[in-house]
Amino acid sequence: MSFIDALRYRLRVLLHPDSYGRALEDEVEHHLALEAMEQQSRTSEPLTNHAARQRAVRKFGNVTYANEERRIASGVALLDAARQDVQFVFRVLRRRRVFAAVTVATLALGVGAATAIFSIADIVLFRPLAFPHSERLITVWETRPELKTNPVRAGQWDRGGISLPTYRDWRATQTSFDDVAVWDFGSTIVGGSDAPEELQIIRASASLLPILGVRPELGRGFTEEEDAIGGAPVALIGHEAWVARLGRDPHVLGRRVRIDSISYSIIGVLPAGLTLDRSVAPAAYWVPVGANAEAARQPGWADFLTMARLKRGVSLATATAETERFIRTTPSNGSPNRGVRLTPLQDEQTRKVRQPILLLLAAAGLLLLIACANVATVVLGESANREAELRARMALGASRWRLVRQLLTESMVLAVIGGTLGAMLAYSGTKLIVRFAPPWIPGLADVRVDARVLAAALFVSCVTGLVFGIVPALSLSRSNDASGLRLGGHSGRRRGRSQRILVASEVALSMVLLVGAGLLVQSFERISAVDPGFPRDQLLIVRLRLPQPQYADTLRLRALYHALLDRARELPGVRSIAATTTPPFSGGSSSSSFDVEGRSVVRGTHGPEAQRRITTPGYFATAGIPIVDGRAYAETDRVDAPLVIVVSRSLAWREWPNESAVGKRIKWMGQWRTVVGVAGDVKLRDLFEDALATVYAPLDQLVRGSDPSLVIRMSGDVASTSAAMRAVIRDVAPDVPISRIDEMSSLVAATLSDQRFRTVLITLFAAIAALLAAVGMYGVAATAASRRTQEMAIRAALGASNGSIARLIVGAGAGGVALGALVGVGLALIGTRALTPYLYTVVHTDPATYASVLALLVVTTLAATWVPARRAMRVSLVDTLREG
Repeated sequence: MSFIDALRYRLRVLLHPDSYGRALEDEVEHHLALEAMEQQSRTSEPLTNHAARQRAVRKFGNVTYANEERRIASGVALLDAARQDVQFVFRVLRRRRVFAAVTVATLALGVGAATAIFSIADIVLFRPLAFPHSERLITVWETRPELKTNPVRAGQWDRGGISLPTYRDWRATQTSFDDVAVWDFGSTIVGGSDAPEELQIIRASASLLPILGVRPELGRGFTEEEDAIGGAPVALIGHEAWVARLGRDPHVLGRRVRIDSISYSIIGVLPAGLTLDRSVAPAAYWVPVGANAEAARQPGWADFLTMARLKRGVSLATATAETERFIRTTPSNGSPNRGVRLTPLQDEQTRKVRQPILLLLAAAGLLLLIACANVATVVLGESANREAELRARMALGASRWRLVRQLLTESMVLAVIGGTLGAMLAYSGTKLIVRFAPPWIPGLADVRVDARVLAAALFVSCVTGLVFGIVPALSLSRSNDASGLRLGGHSGRRRGRSQRILVASEVALSMVLLVGAGLLVQSFERISAVDPGFPRDQLLIVRLRLPQPQYADTLRLRALYHALLDRARELPGVRSIAATTTPPFSGGSSSSSFDVEGRSVVRGTHGPEAQRRITTPGYFATAGIPIVDGRAYAETDRVDAPLVIVVSRSLAWREWPNESAVGKRIKWMGQWRTVVGVAGDVKLRDLFEDALATVYAPLDQLVRGSDPSLVIRMSGDVASTSAAMRAVIRDVAPDVPISRIDEMSSLVAATLSDQRFRTVLITLFAAIAALLAAVGMYGVAATAASRRTQEMAIRAALGASNGSIARLIVGAGAGGVALGALVGVGLALIGTRALTPYLYTVVHTDPATYASVLALLVVTTLAATWVPARRAMRVSLVDTLREG
């Protein structure tokens, strides 16, 4: 019989055992009938059918034995044995419902938590990007080490872009890559003045799509001619925009769309889900980057992101060395120590989230280990109640292997049930985690529990079943016939020691989670209470997006500001209103360098740098930013008046530490300006950072910077004020779309979303771990009380007090807890170092946190052991001896 035939035979037998049994009986009966006929033909005397059959049966042998051998060979006997074991397990578990419920729930929590976090880590960190040979896609950054000491731009020292002229020179000379490309993304105005809309677009070189290995779903990509200065205005539309805005129009090619007041012809439709940054939705349109004549001619416009496809056989180190040689030979633009940083695209996209997600994955892994230890503790505790049953079965002839198989079957059944429930919990938990996770996590929209992850979860649960089942199984089956019916003794003490060791392990691992959660909670409370420098409540931010080039004219822009402010002041829900560029916590940043009067600057270097904000005169009063020295600029500080500025307190202290800044002059934005006031420091980007030095200038004297935002101090509710502002903007400037409207309190809370997410998850894991450890402590105490029932009864009869009996039971579990706490402190001191970057004014060795966790363990130990101790105090000697 060939292997394939044997496999088919085994499958038929296992899938249709009843049919196989009938076929086997028919086959045996056929052989007996043939043998009976043979017996009748061989004898000279006529034989009755019965006699012939009897001779056939004697020659054939034991029919039952033959059937059993065939069943063993075919695998049916093994299947029957497994079925019988499983049926027996369910009968046993029905009698031990509490034990089964605790075991299954523990496994479900451990497996569910680990699977949910792994689902996120798998998509975000481990699964390759959806591009052919994505491991060869490399991002290229210019590094400027001198920025490390710059308080404003320190975070950008290794994330520098390049200019279009530099890109073209590099592309023509490089040899390490198949090709290189540049791109940029941002929002712009799409549509005419009657229906303007702010949409995300990507400006990309013609080489970008071939580098990614992507072809348009319809049409074609950009050509090199279209990507050159003065090239034809063409655009690619994203699949999502094609479906949502054009109804999947099959005749979309050739249609015109206005982007920043320029009419573009659509030449292609991009594939669904195509994005270069997985933390944002796919862009609506792509346009050629080289058609921007101003950017193409300016070497100093170095804001373009770079991507390349590494050649086969070329190492990243070789490509880095070649690229760095090229960068160092190009004009330095004030950065003589420039270098490069080459990183795989996936690593670059996950750079900020890799450590936090791995931290959550480690916490979930700890919880799974605690769950396994807890299940083993519960199983060992339950074994005390089954010792008599198992030794009686061995005395009646059951082999050790038979008992081990039975106990392992029980463990596997519990593991499969727990794993299945854990997978269901992971499915719901993953959706919940994704819903509340910070939206900037790359690939978050694609996270789901798929068949691959579910299979991994079931595999983990089965392995867990073997791990927590094998030791108790071997321990319980270590008896022999001689000791068959003797209870307690050394085996009970061994199980007690094993339980205490497992509880110590649970407590030690729980300490790491509990201390970590305590540190994060304390840090989150402190950072949430930080004063941003102004009252955040009842403050509304309305961000506008100005179409270009309509509002490039400064006169028209000033007129728009004043018209909007004048109309908005009349609204009933507006107490005061002002305008500013880049409001706090909006996610933007704008900075400029300046020269201080009377100080020389080393040639080839820049002066000090500060954040730049251009506002209307009422901004400080509206936002609630105090003026601590001098005055705020007023309506009289117009374009024809002396140029004035207000500086932040941190800038004043930095530049004029021992004197007043009022009256000092700086050369800023190309002109000398006089400081007329000092404003209080304000947190600009998040509550973690130190206040950044900032220069404020009046709008009428300097119209430059980002799109305007209206800052409104409300007296009414958000909904009515927002609706009224929309109506005003639609009436005054129908061609200006609203980018978004936010409450300042929501913007501040959004900057804490990652901290909140991490704190909530680890605190939840720690709470589950503490609960499981309490269950383990209860199991140890209950086992000790059950094993020492007669001893406690005798002690009570001899006059022992209830307190002494309670101390014996509590002490049985307290020893393991104390050992676990001691080891846990050491593990926590080591493990919580990973939390240091996420802690605010809290150190990972904070004594108060450790003391609180230890106090919690003491209370938990007393609570978990009180019920068994109370039960032991009520033991009656007469009842105990009668039961014995």
